[in-house]
This record gives sequence, structure tokens and C-alpha cells, in this order.
Amino acid sequence: MKLRFGTFRLALAAAIVGTALLTLNANGQRAQVPDIRMATIDGKMWTLSDLRGKVVVLNFWATWCVPCRTEVPYLVALGREHKQKGLEVAGISLDEDLGLVKKFITEYKVDYPVLIPDPDSPWRSLDNTPTTLLIDRQGKLIQKYIGAVPEETLRADTRSALVER
Repeated sequence: MKLRFGTFRLALAAAIVGTALLTLNANGQRAQVPDIRMATIDGKMWTLSDLRGKVVVLNFWATWCVPCRTEVPYLVALGREHKQKGLEVAGISLDEDLGLVKKFITEYKVDYPVLIPDPDSPWRSLDNTPTTLLIDRQGKLIQKYIGAVPEETLRADTRSALVER
């Protein structure tokens, strides 16, 4: 039974981070991002579906990830610059040591929600950090960036998403 459940979790993780997050579905339309619900580092619940009507940049990162350290400052700036236009930035830390995460948040002046997946969450099985999702106002995936996304690319794609209705 335990093996079967573990296999199920692995298959679910692959579906969520892989197939379910293809930019376009079989009909050539943007794919719906599965609802994400998890606690922030300060214990509040965060739910993706609560942000319908806003454009969301969701960044999977870790304190040990060198490209993540490059991305975080411009994610902070991007969030501040476009918040009034309907942009929300959030990060999902893949670290196990919350002390390191808190230190990182302070050092990099992260002012957006930092989410912490449960230890057995399929979101923890993400192989590539950083990975960033750009999600439209209806909760559909505009773009999935694997690895560090160039700042100008993310800025241009975000500006385009913000003008869509």
C-alpha cells in the first residue's frame, strides 16, 4: 500500500509540474494551472485561486540556487513596480531549512509571499530551479520558464500579460 501511494504521489507530481503545466492545452488554448494552496513562511494560507483577476508570477527557488539569487532582486522590483496594475509575485521555497529561508528573505528584502510546501508535497519534486510560471488573470499559464529567465524577457512578458483582459 505504501509503495502504491508513493508511486501515486510521484505520478501526481509529474502531472502537476510537467503535463499539467504545458503552456497550451490540446485545443491550443492556455492550460489552467492547478490550484495551489500552501502556507507562507509566516504561517498564513495562500491560495492561487484567490488571485483570480490578477497576473501572477510564481517562482520556484532555493537559497542554494545561484541563478535564484540573481532573479530574486528583479522579482522584488517587478512586483513593486506593477502591483497597482494587478501583478502579484510569490515564491515557493524548495529549502528544508526555514532558518536559511528567513535569512535569505531578510538579506534580499523579499516583500512578496514566500510559500513553503509540505515535506511530501508534489511541488517539492521540481527538478529545475529556478522555475517561474507567468499566470494570466483567469489562472491560465502564459509561460513556464525553466532555469533563470532573463529580466527583460520576464518584464516584457509581464507587461503584455498586464494589458490583457
